[in-house]
Order: sequence, then structure tokens, then C-alpha cells
Amino acid sequence: MSENGYWSRVMLSRLSRRRAIAGAATVGAGAAALSVIGCGGGGDGGGGGGGQATTDKPQDTTAQAKAGGVYRIIQTADPVNLDPNRSTSFTAQEVGARVYSRLLKFQTGPDITPLSKTTGDAAESFEVNADATQWTFKLRKGMKFHPKGPASVNGRDLTAEDVKASYDYFLERNGNKAILVDIVDKMETPDNSTVVFKLKKQYAPFQELMASSALFWIMSKQGATGELDTQKVEGVIGTGPWILDSQTPSVEINFKRHPNWYEKARISTGEVSLPILDGHTHVNMPDYAQQQAQFIAGNIMAFAVRNPDLADVTRQKADAQKLGVPPGWLLSMFYFKLDNPNNPFRDERLRRALSMAIDRDGIIEVFGEVSKLKSQGFDIPTGWNNACVPWGDGGMFWWLDPKGKDIGAAGQWYKYSVEEAKKLVSAAGYTGQTFTINTTNTIYGTTFDNQTEAHLPMLSAVGFKYDFKSEDYTSKYFPEVYTKFNYEHVAYGYNTPFATVGEYMYRLVHSKGDQNKSRVNDPEIDALVLKQEVETDQNKRQAIIHDIQRKVSDKMYYVPTVVGRWGSFTLFAPYVRNFGSFRTAAYGTSVESYPRYWLDRA
Repeated sequence: MSENGYWSRVMLSRLSRRRAIAGAATVGAGAAALSVIGCGGGGDGGGGGGGQATTDKPQDTTAQAKAGGVYRIIQTADPVNLDPNRSTSFTAQEVGARVYSRLLKFQTGPDITPLSKTTGDAAESFEVNADATQWTFKLRKGMKFHPKGPASVNGRDLTAEDVKASYDYFLERNGNKAILVDIVDKMETPDNSTVVFKLKKQYAPFQELMASSALFWIMSKQGATGELDTQKVEGVIGTGPWILDSQTPSVEINFKRHPNWYEKARISTGEVSLPILDGHTHVNMPDYAQQQAQFIAGNIMAFAVRNPDLADVTRQKADAQKLGVPPGWLLSMFYFKLDNPNNPFRDERLRRALSMAIDRDGIIEVFGEVSKLKSQGFDIPTGWNNACVPWGDGGMFWWLDPKGKDIGAAGQWYKYSVEEAKKLVSAAGYTGQTFTINTTNTIYGTTFDNQTEAHLPMLSAVGFKYDFKSEDYTSKYFPEVYTKFNYEHVAYGYNTPFATVGEYMYRLVHSKGDQNKSRVNDPEIDALVLKQEVETDQNKRQAIIHDIQRKVSDKMYYVPTVVGRWGSFTLFAPYVRNFGSFRTAAYGTSVESYPRYWLDRA
């Protein structure tokens, strides 16, 4: 808990009011839903002992699987675009991840740490020359496009010509291209099954970029050259495990299995082509209370329950399966328009003061309800994001603990201290000028919204005066603030979840990075980012990346927050199988996890 607990009490008060409102909504919606489907019961039974204080251990049950069924889950909004090369929004990238392929992907399975090993996707194998400047990929034989659309694409084999056209399209259209533009000199296709990347410089972890689920998606040459309209359902044709079947805006989007996907597994009836499921449906449901009610009613099959509601929900749905996991590798942060000469936050003392105004432990305790859940037997790990490398699943090897001794002097700027923050504010000559904070709401869910709100009185407490602008994600925040960096002083939100540490380094803090939202331009950091790119020894590369985190933290180019930086539970319907056994991170779930999900029911 924080040093004085003041903000914790304030946040607890706010949370209690909010939970009372949400709880009332939940009861009403849940009762209606239960009535519709004809279920009885569902009451809390007088407050018994709560849910089981254990996590259901994930098991690989593929051998017992029965094919078929549709997995129903939620999405908080429609995709802003169905073409991941035309929009870097997470909503578009998630569609791309379901439908299209990468050259490589991340390996998943029991006992495999997420994002730790790459394996083949569209490419069956690759070779690299001695100085890591030429990477040769051999395409998978018989990699089929989806059986839909015109004859020029429908069900045919993927070729190197498709990969080349997709890469050219990516360079032409995609806002995430900067890191590959900086590294790749050219791509060559000496034959129809071979793709060669010739690099401008040595880049030791290039295979990680080819597995990233936030970069380069492979389409058909017809899609990449405009013969297909890749922004319409009928033109979304890839080689991934899922076929985009239909979309009803504001209602749902439906995917069905690709019957000719390459990966196979042995299930109860013998060897089959994955996915095991017939499909999955994403139902539009931005409201948390509605999600909770629909999960309890059995109308959706997975629910990311907030920790404060865990005991109550598992009491209402006692047969729910619980998967406790560390949070995903996701950074939430304040960022600063440092190329605006009139931005007072060009003074690093104000950025440091903003960081010291945040009671990170208090937020984690209140919103994660960590102590309470630990007392109930739920194991809840917690951690703080570093300024440019988040704490979470997939990135622990690279992350430098802001509270640890190895962070050095920069660690002082993470410590919660209203008094010291006020001193920095005063030393910077700030006298109460109003600045803007641009952010968004709804799209990331109420958990994000509630924690965003909790930061505001903390900023006020150290003397900051601000105009808080929460804007529509689709029309304003994403295209202007997030993508074009079109804001005045300060902005706040999530950063897209990269799948590789190299992306956090180059894209976020290098002066040429496409996600460099604070417009960081620091020659020392640029040099270190380039240095880690050519280091082949993992431990030495880790040391360089730790140096970068110290420097970015010292300058507080980004002020990281702790939204969701605690272990949490996802609840699954009692018949969902293989959840948790094939874990991944970033946008890879649809390819690296879902193909082995199955439903154990009649």
C-alpha cells in the first residue's frame, strides 16, 4: 500500500460507488438473461464461501478433443478497418491475425514461455548468413488460400509472388513499417517458394520481427494490388486458420475454420486439420456489466473478470473454469508532445513530477484487490511497467524492475511522493498553466476507464491544472492523437502490444520509430537501440536494453502507469478445453492458441 494511503481511501470510495451501480446493472441484466434461456437458480445462496480459491490447471487435452462448435466471445467495438495494412488500430490488427499469415509465428504449448520461441507459419524454414544480413525463407508447400472469392485466389497455393506483393503493399500503406524500412534493403524472390530479405545492416533477431503479430501480414497478390477490396468481407482472403465469414456492424463478426490450414493434430477421431472448432463469433459488448451477466447466463464462453468481482462471479457461476495468469505484455502510459516548443513538459522535471504523483502501489492494491484475493487463496503477482518495456507475460527477460536496485538513480522518479513532486513542479517554474491531456474511453473497457479516472486527482494534488479530453477512439483519438501524434501537450493510453522487445526499442524510443509518440530524439538512446540490434549474445543484448530503460526512465520520456499490472483471472464456460495450454501474447492468440480450443459438450 502507498505511504499514506490517502489516495487508496479515495479510490476505494469511488470504486465502492461504481461497483454498487455496476452490481445493480448486473443483477438486472443477469436476471433477464437467465429468464430468456430458461435457467433456474443463479442466486448467491446467502453469501456462502465464495468461489474456489484455486486456479484450474491448464491441460493439453487435444487427444480427447471432439471437432465442431462455435466459440462465442466478446469484442468491445467493431474493427475500424478489416485490412490490417490500412490501419494500425488493434481492432484491425486482430482481424489480420485471424485471417492472414506471417512468415513465422511464436510457438505455444504446455511449458513454453509465451513469445520465447519462433516457428514456421507461411515459411517452413529459414537460413541466415554468417553476419545476419541475409535471411532466406522457404515457403510451406501446399499453403492454401481460403476457399472463397474469385478463381484467381480461391483455394490456390501461396507463392513468393504473393509475399512480395504483400510486402510492397505493407511498405506503401502500413504505419508500422518504420522498423523494417530501417533494416531491410530489399526483398527478392528467386523462385516461387523462396523469399530472401537482404538487410542494410546486421540484425540478429530478425526472425522475431518476421514472427511479430504487429507488423507484416501476407495477403494474396490480388488483395495487395487492389484487385480485391480488402476492406470488405468478401475481399478478406488469407491463408490463416480462420475465414472471415460475415460481419453485422455493432452486432457481431463471425469466423469459420479454414478447412485446408496446414497444422494438424490427433484428436479423439484421428488426425485432423486444425482448427478443431468450426468457428468463433465475436459479439459486440462494450459494457462490462453486460459481459458479466451474459457470461453467467451462458451466452458467452469467456470473461475477463475484474479481480474485485472474482469471488462474486464464481459464486454465481460455480462451474466456471478459472485461469489465473500474469497480465499481457502491455504498456499504459502518459506521453508528451516534445516537439511542441510551447509544451511545458519539455522540461524533464515536470515529467518526473508527473511520475512521482502516481501512487502505483495504491492503484494496484485498490483495483487489483490484491491483499483481499491473496487472503482468499488466489495467487496474484504484481509489477510495475518500466518506461519503455512493460511488465507482463512474454517480456520478463527484458524488463528492468523500476523498484529494483538495478534501475539505479532513475528509480527515484518512480517513487510516489507528493512533496517531492511539488518541489520539481516549483523548480520547473510551473505556475498553474492549464495543459491538455488527450485520451479515449469505452474502447479499452471500463477497467481502463476507471483507472484513468483515478490518476486525475493525483495530478491535481501536485499542482497540475489540466483540460482532460476523452475523445472518441475511431473518429478522433486513434487517427489523430495515436497515429499522427496530433495533440498539444500530454496524451494518455495504451501502446499497441508489440510481440518483440526490438519493437519496443526501435518503434517507441528511437528518433525514427513509427510509434515514438513522445517524439523522443536522444542520440544516446538512438545509439543504444542500434547497438542491441547487432548483439547476438542474449545476455549482452539484455544488458544494453536495460541501459536503454535506465536512460528513458531517467528522462521520463514516457511516464508508465500500472493499468492491469496484476495477475488476473479469465473465466471460461465449463466445457471449454485447452485454454491456458497454448498461451501467447500480443495479437497472436487466434493463430497460436485458438486452433486447439475445443468444446466438450454434446
